Amino acid sequence: MGERDKRGDSELIRAIINGDREAFESLVLRYEKSVCNLIHSITRDPSYVDDLAQEIFWKVYLNLKRFKGKSSFKTWLYRIAVNECLKELKQAASFSKFKARLKDEKNGLSLIPDSEKSDLDEILLKSEEQAKIRELVNSLPLLHRLILSLHYYEGLSIKEIAQILNCPSGTIRSRLHNARNKLKELLLPFIREDGGNV
Repeated sequence: MGERDKRGDSELIRAIINGDREAFESLVLRYEKSVCNLIHSITRDPSYVDDLAQEIFWKVYLNLKRFKGKSSFKTWLYRIAVNECLKELKQAASFSKFKARLKDEKNGLSLIPDSEKSDLDEILLKSEEQAKIRELVNSLPLLHRLILSLHYYEGLSIKEIAQILNCPSGTIRSRLHNARNKLKELLLPFIREDGGNV
């Protein structure tokens, strides 16, 4: 079966719970690359990727019976991945302020409509600029690069990111807007070089 397994996530999960090891291998193969990219995006350190990926998929395997399907499997998996990465960074003593920045900021939030689009959205989709953009994204603070990676590289919605980070959607919307603006500032010199407009 492996990579070519056509079963949906729910079907694979049922098979895994019933003892089908090949189904778990298929699930890992389906999400391994995305999880590794997410780990690298959060930690910015390739040395974390293999060990954390193994730990994440081990936790998924151990907790799969507890997955209730209230969110998509992908959202549930990414929440485990984010939590494991943050735990690792915290243990490495480079992550002391993140939780305070993620706290609910109900007062003073300006909600940015989902319909707001900018030239930045188009730039992020151009494959020839992905390497340059990834480098710039990696230079951003953890919270901004995490939200940008989940939204643009993993294709998750505001609602899904909110579920993963356990934050209100409005907070994620605002954070995404701020992260876009910071990235836009970093991209300005490159856009001007190419003669583009922002």
